[in-house]
This record gives sequence, structure tokens and C-alpha cells, in this order.
Amino acid sequence: MPLGAVDPDDYAEAAMCLWEAFLEAEAVYSPHNRTAHAYPHLHAMRQSHGTVTVRLDIRDEAEQCHRDWEKAVAEEGYDDCFDWEWCPEWLAKYDKTLS
Repeated sequence: MPLGAVDPDDYAEAAMCLWEAFLEAEAVYSPHNRTAHAYPHLHAMRQSHGTVTVRLDIRDEAEQCHRDWEKAVAEEGYDDCFDWEWCPEWLAKYDKTLS
């Protein structure tokens, strides 16, 4: 595989981990208990455009998420868990770009 290329399995895993992070946030969010949503812009997108739109958006960003993780590992020594730490943190940063 060429240098810098993302294996399709890695891309798929990143997409699933990002989607899982979003769904976890949706499951715990409640406007009644004044809890802030972890990904407010993606949540608003889901409310206005539907789940499919958010899922496709997350899918489209998965490769960048994985590339950013590889860079963080190589250049910064990042060694936390990809699915439980990196993806939720990355998604929160991405969500802020949607404002």
C-alpha cells in the first residue's frame, strides 16, 4: 500500500467508531436535564436534515480522522485508545468546525 494510504478496513473502522461516538452522545443527551450535547452541531444537523445526512457526513470524515490519528501517533506519540478516546475527541473538534 502506498505511503499515506488508508487501508479500507481502517477507513471502515474509523467510520464505525465515529458513528458509535455520535450515537453514544445521542443516547445520553437530554434537553430536560440541561445536559449539553457532546456534538451540538451534528445533533442539530440530525434534527434538521435527518440521521442519514449525519451518518454520511461522518462517513466522509472517517478517512481524515484516521489520517490525523496516524499523524498523532507518529509525530506526537499518541497512545490512547483509538475507538474510546481518539474518535470521540476528534469528533468533538470536527463538530466545532461546523458552527
